[in-house]
Amino acid sequence: MNSPNRRHTSYRRSVYRKNSIKTIIISALCTLLVAAVLLVVIGNIILARLDNDGANDTQDGTNDPPANEHANAKTVWACAVALAADGSTLNSRLVSATANGYGEICFDLDTESGALYYKSPTATSLGKQKDAAIDLRTLSNIQGLVSANGLYATGITHISDFNSSDELVRSAAIGYHASLIAEVLRAGIDDVLIYVPELDAARYSELVLLANEVHRLAPEGHIGISLPASVYASSDGTALVDSLWQAFDYLALDLTRSSDVDADMSGMLYPLLRYNARVLVPAAEGSALANRLRSDYGAKNVMIMP
Repeated sequence: MNSPNRRHTSYRRSVYRKNSIKTIIISALCTLLVAAVLLVVIGNIILARLDNDGANDTQDGTNDPPANEHANAKTVWACAVALAADGSTLNSRLVSATANGYGEICFDLDTESGALYYKSPTATSLGKQKDAAIDLRTLSNIQGLVSANGLYATGITHISDFNSSDELVRSAAIGYHASLIAEVLRAGIDDVLIYVPELDAARYSELVLLANEVHRLAPEGHIGISLPASVYASSDGTALVDSLWQAFDYLALDLTRSSDVDADMSGMLYPLLRYNARVLVPAAEGSALANRLRSDYGAKNVMIMP
């Protein structure tokens, strides 16, 4: 039989074990609670630092520009209108565009050699507008006529300077053309299409700098860039096209120099859907080709070039 002392000892051991278990459980719970609090505090500190770093990057301009959402990129069905010097012809052409069912028009802002079709205070100040005849229209006058006719206008600028092998020439062109494009957008022209000759990948990449500068000077403006079908179809062109997509507000598929439109269009379903690429149709084939692209390829974003 167990003696009273042995029973008492056993009882004390039982109580001790129970107390030890309680102590261990309470200690573990306290440790978990402290760890959770520390995680929350550390997480908040890290998030605060990330926010501050992001704010500092934005303030000092070292961060990359935000990716475009392209929410305001216009889908157009546009015809070409020439900028005429006399007082009546341009307005009559705008009236005719409206009468023919077009809600959007486009026009050349300059020639391939860089001569402007309008008066530019920026070009004049830089001594670049040697052909500044008194009968050239101002941008505000052009925009006023376009607006009065309820039309959406795309100005087309040709940047042949990027054909140059001299990087200093191309660098100077970025600043000059960015200023001209921003001037056009500030005047109220709805968007500007940068029309460039076919270039190698490195030259196209330099145009990202141009886009960034235009967006800095005219934050509310919209700019696009034309690319030939060969760039979209290239096996290594996806990264280039995506980088331009991030920099510009819209992309355009240039068919104006195409020798076989159907062959070029056969592989263009992806860019038409992914980028809603604006298809540029040569003036010589005009509305006939535009309508065929609509019926045969489902192209809804089309611009007949001057």
